[in-house]
Amino acid sequence: MKDKLIILLLSTLSLLIYSCHNATEPPPVEEKSLLTGKIAFISTSSGKSVMYSINPDGTELKQINNTVYSGTLRWSPDGKQIAFVAPEPFSYYGAIYIMNADGSNVHLISTVPEKLARGFGPEWSPDGSKIAFTHNVIVDPISVDDNVIVDLSNGNTLEINNNSYIIRDIIPKWSPDGKKIIFSSNRDYYTETNYAKTELYIMDSNGKNSKRLTQYGAIEYYLWYPSDQSIIFSVHQNSRDVTTNGIGRVDTAGNLLWFNDMPGNIRFGKLSNDGKRLAFSSSTGIIQILDIQSKSIQKVIVNSVSDFRYYVVDWSIDDKELLVIATSKYSSSGYLEMVKISNGIVKRLLDNDKITSADWHK
Repeated sequence: MKDKLIILLLSTLSLLIYSCHNATEPPPVEEKSLLTGKIAFISTSSGKSVMYSINPDGTELKQINNTVYSGTLRWSPDGKQIAFVAPEPFSYYGAIYIMNADGSNVHLISTVPEKLARGFGPEWSPDGSKIAFTHNVIVDPISVDDNVIVDLSNGNTLEINNNSYIIRDIIPKWSPDGKKIIFSSNRDYYTETNYAKTELYIMDSNGKNSKRLTQYGAIEYYLWYPSDQSIIFSVHQNSRDVTTNGIGRVDTAGNLLWFNDMPGNIRFGKLSNDGKRLAFSSSTGIIQILDIQSKSIQKVIVNSVSDFRYYVVDWSIDDKELLVIATSKYSSSGYLEMVKISNGIVKRLLDNDKITSADWHK
């Protein structure tokens, strides 16, 4: 009996040793990205432009309300409100509205006179107390563009009027401390034949002390670099005499810190949350990532069977994924997708190819 027990134990031990020796290593568990917050987006899938919200993992899709939208949207810094562009009630022109994140309390931004709300490109101040946007008035056959700042606490409105239908001061963006605003303008070229040229300018948040920062005549896109409050910008100039395409960085005094030549019309850039990388797409629709310090470029090879163009919306909070809008070659709308930077794996958030704009509050 004792001998049989010893034999049984030895057999069991041998089987365990054999199993462990031949066991395959389990596949490594891929670290998941940190996907937080809420994405708001505009879709025309219903036949009209409607705003929805969705979690960044693709869950909890919700139509916010029945308002018809006509342009960009921006979350407030605290995530409690959304500023957006929609047709004004007295005409078909776009105007700036604000609503609560759940779609309630939709109203025109407080301005005097009322038609001063007509415009595009709303941008919240860092503390959420003000909104800057480009005021647009069309008096056939001319269009007047200048910048407007509205104090939401009291409705006080500052219109920075350039007094010319030829000058276009557009797309204001607040500095991280809220004390400065950058914008693009053709104000130094309006007497020339080609008054479509644009440069980057800076002014105090009260509209005073405006100053030109660049010398290219073809500013395409720009954003603040938060750590030292310099500005990153892109240039797209393709004329008979001059071709200049690239990304540069300038300080608030107008000193050029660096400029990198690169092909394509660069647009839709977004800084990573740690400020070390800039994700952008060009006219080719390829996602590229610029290392701010080394200036090296990484192309994100998207793992997709479709030939899409990708437009960067934002980074995930841990800087491992990008929220993008993926469009076909000749379309102005597309799918909302998450792209993993390390391997290009794509996750489509919903089966809807009519998304025109989006913003992600994290």
